[in-house]
Amino acid sequence: MGFPGAIFKNARFYPVYTLRFTIMNVGQYVVESARFTRATLLGKPSRWLVFILLGLPWMVLLSRAEERHILEGTVVHWSQIPWAEAGLLIGTGFICNFLISGYVVRLLRDDPRPPEFDHPLQLCLDGIKLQTIPLVWMLVPAVLAYFQFSIATSGTWSAGSWEPALKTALILLLLAAQLVIVFIAVQHVTLGAVRFARTGSVREGFDQGAIRGTVNRIGIVNYYVGIGVIAFIWLLFSLSLRGIELLPFVGPEISLVLAPVPTIYCFRFIAHFCDEDRLSGHVSAKIPGSGPVSLPTRVLTAEYLSWLALYIVLLVLCFTPIAFVAGSVTGFFG
Repeated sequence: MGFPGAIFKNARFYPVYTLRFTIMNVGQYVVESARFTRATLLGKPSRWLVFILLGLPWMVLLSRAEERHILEGTVVHWSQIPWAEAGLLIGTGFICNFLISGYVVRLLRDDPRPPEFDHPLQLCLDGIKLQTIPLVWMLVPAVLAYFQFSIATSGTWSAGSWEPALKTALILLLLAAQLVIVFIAVQHVTLGAVRFARTGSVREGFDQGAIRGTVNRIGIVNYYVGIGVIAFIWLLFSLSLRGIELLPFVGPEISLVLAPVPTIYCFRFIAHFCDEDRLSGHVSAKIPGSGPVSLPTRVLTAEYLSWLALYIVLLVLCFTPIAFVAGSVTGFFG
């Protein structure tokens, strides 16, 4: 960098310089992610076909729900649900989700070549591990939401003059705790997923000191600009696919075919943008244990079943309070 650039960088306008530097890099990652997405899907159409097949169970399930008018507004007609068929589709859908999440793990490794859908058991295992990371972060806010709702709907508001003020204070305190956890989670979940993908260790995904160090090396402005950009791009993709899905006759099928595009594009972008070496110019040592470890099938199966059991427990613990609150609120307004 020349002398004027050095003055500008060290001046009090350094945040402006950093923002300009970030925008230039974002542009590069936007273009590279588009090229990588095209190479992944068009370079080998069989990968695109696998994505489509993995999305079929949920599309069939939603189609069957619409045909039977199971969901009308906020009302669920439980008697209309074909439980045997729905259970099979939901179970298959979860397995397909694990496979897609496992592929996302491979995308986050930032390999120069598009990853393959090989070694399905390892792919499923990686997908389950990846999905446990946000569930862990979601657990405490979900339980706090349940306590908030329980306090707000308890029947002792008028028991005394001090009760409403006390309950309001408790609700606000729980809400503040939720917001703090969500703010921390925004920083940690994405980088935690990248760290897990590149080390094969879920524990690395929760290493707060290492994650904060990465954010500091990337730069807080850089990091949140990148998160904001990819969130905006994901929103545009989602709205576009939703609009296509509403087209008569072939809308859902076209949406299903195009659904892999945002998945590959956005996670490739994240793999670039959350890489401290690319953004900060900092050359860090490789994390010990980097990459997946090949295990015998018997050991892999046992680990898969263990992680599946943990995933189910976390899923129940996270969504039971949310389902209770949502069901009570829906019943109140219905």
